[in-house]
Amino acid sequence: MIIRIGDEKRENVDEHLQKLKAQMVSAFVLKERGHKASVTDTLMSCIQVMPHKVNLYSALLALVALDDFEFATELLTAIVESLNQVLVLDGNVYASKNIMRLLGNLVHYGLINSEVFCQFLL
Repeated sequence: MIIRIGDEKRENVDEHLQKLKAQMVSAFVLKERGHKASVTDTLMSCIQVMPHKVNLYSALLALVALDDFEFATELLTAIVESLNQVLVLDGNVYASKNIMRLLGNLVHYGLINSEVFCQFLL
């Protein structure tokens, strides 16, 4: 679902985001460490290679934060840590640009404080 969201029936994207959010915060994912890791890894990979879906993933993270702020915090921590990996260690400018775009969107949604984001950039 994470990979395919927004590919078909774009007029129903809000409904699809709600369904994906419900799956991500379900007991099946949250109680099993392996499932959480799979969801996190898949989301990270998609963010890095699908710039056309970064807005959808930003909205998804905001929705997850409404239901389970702790899990959203874990996802956001993984996203920030991956920025260090792809930009500093790998030198992948395209993947880091997608991550920065996502973080900027999360500032817009109010999930990240703009002052904190500016400090992070500095």
